[in-house]
Amino acid sequence: MRRDCINLVWIVLFTSASAQVARLQGRITVSGTEDPVTDAKIVVHGTRYSASSDASGHYLISDIPAGTYRISCHHKQYLGAQENWVVVEGERRVDIDLRSPEADHARVWGEITCDTVPCADVIVRALRYGSVRALAISAADGGYVMSGLAKGDYQIHAMAFGHLPGSAEDVSVTVESETEPQTFERNIQLSSAGGFSVRARVGLRDNPLDKSGTVITINGQVPALSTQTDKGGNAILIEVPAGPLSFTASRDGYHPATRLDVVVAGDIEVGFVLNELPDPNDPRFSVSGRVDLHDNPAVDDLEGSRVSLWSPSGLARYTTYTNSQGRYAFSGIRATDGPFQAGAARDGFLPQVVEAFSLEADISIDFQLSLDPEYKPPDQTDFGCGHHIYFQSTDFSVWFVFFITIAMRIRKWNRSKKACSPK
Repeated sequence: MRRDCINLVWIVLFTSASAQVARLQGRITVSGTEDPVTDAKIVVHGTRYSASSDASGHYLISDIPAGTYRISCHHKQYLGAQENWVVVEGERRVDIDLRSPEADHARVWGEITCDTVPCADVIVRALRYGSVRALAISAADGGYVMSGLAKGDYQIHAMAFGHLPGSAEDVSVTVESETEPQTFERNIQLSSAGGFSVRARVGLRDNPLDKSGTVITINGQVPALSTQTDKGGNAILIEVPAGPLSFTASRDGYHPATRLDVVVAGDIEVGFVLNELPDPNDPRFSVSGRVDLHDNPAVDDLEGSRVSLWSPSGLARYTTYTNSQGRYAFSGIRATDGPFQAGAARDGFLPQVVEAFSLEADISIDFQLSLDPEYKPPDQTDFGCGHHIYFQSTDFSVWFVFFITIAMRIRKWNRSKKACSPK
């Protein structure tokens, strides 16, 4: 109770402070050309900030609190696009290209209502294998059109700042027709909510006894919504709005950490691990590359694959996610923490890990993930318990040795049982 009271004091102190403001601007064009896209919608996730492009394709969002965000852009004639880990400080420019949908791909359309009233700036997404395959942004009348769905099953979700997330009936695209593509009507209703509590726990890589002083901020809030951790690295934020929020943990002498699209639909907990800033006397290098998805029906959307870099000794551990082009990057990796290993993973795909390596220069590591034939979406169960036990080996010799070993052990057990039984 005393710890919570201390944190509440910090909330009051930090909330009363005004956040630094910035300007976000850019241009929306048709992919592969310089043609402008007029009336494209740009929404900054987890905030009330949005804009529309003008006749030349330019947009401007002024007086946005400095922070790290995810940005969505959409026009009803084009495929939606996302930009991740957009650090907005001072003047920030983000240009976005929109692609035209394939003529034979399906479309989903409908109306979004917030507390029974049509509402704008709601982000609607089609998910498959846990990744975003298409997105749209609702207009002022609540209407949306989402294109670009190839064959497959999709979950339709909607989210907006200050509202609980909503969903509609799943979509199953079964045919591809250039003349009459499939269309689905899916209306979604959202409910406004807020006043939640978020408990944060921050770990520091060097593990000092006193972890107090790390600042936890919800990006994009006016007035600023921040607090500080206590000695144990714990903090609490109150009166938190619902929706997909962006949280950042920052501390002097450490790299900041941000979690994007943390969906707040009740009281939750979030965690961070901060790494020390590099010593300029230590050699530091970068590891970057690309994660491709084998047999991926939406090659243009490779966002969300998890890439990890670690040292078996435990001195280093880093994690990031790919952008929409499937690219990732780690920077400032201390060579003396090696040797290292790296791996990539994604829901619905088999993970891949590379052999151990040392860093003597900047290197590039690419991954290619294949679909997991045993994968089932989280909302499905197996035998009512949710556990799957199977052998991954298809080598006949492995199966042969396995069954022969079991048979020999059973035979030996039967013999020992006969020998010990009274005659």
